[in-house]
Amino acid sequence: MSPTGIWRKVELQSWDDCKINIVYVVQDHLTDSLANLTVGINIESSTEKTITLKAYDKVWKDFKLKKGNNQLSIIIRIPNPELWWPNGYGEQKLYEINISISDENRLLDSQTKKIGLRKIELITEQDSIGESFYFKVNDKPIFMKGANYIPQDNLQNRVTKNHYRNLLNDVIKANMNMLRVWGGGIYEEDIFYDLCDSLGILVWQDFMFACAMYPSDSLFLENVKEEAIQNVKRLRHHPSIALWCGNNENSEGWHRWGWQNAFTEKQKAEIWSGYQKVFQEIFPHIVDIHSQTAYWESSPKFGRGNPKHQFQGDAHYWGVWHDGEPFENFEQKVPRFMSEFGFQSFPQFLTIATFADSLDWNLNSAVMQNHQKHPRGNSLITEYMAREYNVPKGFKKFIYASQILQANGMRIGLESHRRNQPYCMGTLYWQLNDCWPVASWSSRDYFGNWKALHYTAQDVFSPVSLSQKLDDNDMISVWVMTDLIENIQDTLIISIYNLDGEITHKVTEPINKKVEGSALIYAQKIKVNDNQFIVAELKNKQLKAKSLFATETKNVNFKKPTISYQIEKNTITLQTDIPAFEVYLHGIEGQFSDNFFSLLPGEKKILKFEGKKLSKNKLLIWSLYDLNK
Repeated sequence: MSPTGIWRKVELQSWDDCKINIVYVVQDHLTDSLANLTVGINIESSTEKTITLKAYDKVWKDFKLKKGNNQLSIIIRIPNPELWWPNGYGEQKLYEINISISDENRLLDSQTKKIGLRKIELITEQDSIGESFYFKVNDKPIFMKGANYIPQDNLQNRVTKNHYRNLLNDVIKANMNMLRVWGGGIYEEDIFYDLCDSLGILVWQDFMFACAMYPSDSLFLENVKEEAIQNVKRLRHHPSIALWCGNNENSEGWHRWGWQNAFTEKQKAEIWSGYQKVFQEIFPHIVDIHSQTAYWESSPKFGRGNPKHQFQGDAHYWGVWHDGEPFENFEQKVPRFMSEFGFQSFPQFLTIATFADSLDWNLNSAVMQNHQKHPRGNSLITEYMAREYNVPKGFKKFIYASQILQANGMRIGLESHRRNQPYCMGTLYWQLNDCWPVASWSSRDYFGNWKALHYTAQDVFSPVSLSQKLDDNDMISVWVMTDLIENIQDTLIISIYNLDGEITHKVTEPINKKVEGSALIYAQKIKVNDNQFIVAELKNKQLKAKSLFATETKNVNFKKPTISYQIEKNTITLQTDIPAFEVYLHGIEGQFSDNFFSLLPGEKKILKFEGKKLSKNKLLIWSLYDLNK
């Protein structure tokens, strides 16, 4: 909902004698042995006054303030600094830079900035293919794993501190290291950035401009300038801020979406001139003089209608979904950095039940259509589902199938991006969360329930992950994908199973390989029929790739598994007599540590449960058999 009027907290602040207006910590130099910082301090005083000034580990007694503004610069040196690292690469050390002023009687004012000592660079360099786009943190190129973040509620005042904590903890559980704060949302509350600092979540921060062209009169531009200055100054001390981006899709929309058709040549020139003033002049200047963070004009640099999108800058790829292209095109259209791509699914049934009663449990009901804001959303989900699955007639099974469809389709993109390092150095899917209970592209619904996609992200984004692909020529390829440099000394086991769980063919291959980012560790021809599947695993690491079929799921004649389980407090242990796929535990309010998984005979799957009582009476367990029977 578009906010009007004052929607955030209003404070009336009063002060006597003097106050600290600004504390700005600039990182001048950083090595393993020394960090040099300059702390800029602005103190406003109502009179000439002698004070004691304390800054970090320094104290100045009898410091004389003049009446009015006093601008100070203080040098701070931190020997043997502990660096701040993104999630998965090290610790998130935060230093408190305390600034206080006092007289002989009392403390007059104080401010504390929590900073992280790190070096973040956006590297955009011409190469033989086009132009790179990747981030280096502390001189290390890092593959960005994450999602696009939108406001958590249409009514923002309902978002509590616990909402922020729960959401960002789920980001960490999914092994992410970056979120893009989308330009169609809001400049987030301080707690969001504080938590990102402490958890190691890098923030790609859009300015709040998206999918439109904006006025360019002097009053509007002055308002834009002041808003940008305030937010850059507010956020600049956060070590999590990795990038300021001017807008979301404004340039792409203007050049390729037909927006210009409604205007005269004179109007078009004026509108584009206004764009240039904001995004090519005002914003880059503000970011440059008020922060030490990189600036990027517009995301994406080129849209999918421009062939350059695959070879330069960041990309938004919507050929899958909007254009109805097959999921396999994710493997063909790999960009240098994927900052947006996605596919829809429905939230779990318990979430739907909060806004729809049983009479509305069909896609054509007014309620369900009102909770689908893409004009072709339901038909696109159904169309894609028919390609891969037998489309369930029952509403609840359709909801289940939609989540599997989204997760497995998006897995193709996520794995392809990570496999193609260092050509591609980031994947941020659309989208992480919802602002109301709705069918959407999210991996986590409005109430915080994980969809199948969030479990998939957790798997693909693991510090070390295994990916396998079977092409049309019966070539099986297996990759190791890793955050850190790994010396893989292991045994790769590739097993072909029938649907009774019997191994019909097995390959073992010793692996001794240094892997930095991604490496192909196996590629050979293999023959698999429609009622067999492939499991690739690294024996010592106990790491498995997603089970792989040679045909679409709708062509597989699944047998009915008998899945038994035991519950002990908040733990459930599952076993099966024959292979079960996309095993889905649901029906109770809460979160399982894993879901939508494969289960083979002889395995024990032990899951933790967070939520209300883990009750046998309400627990439901489905698998792909339930879709194909």
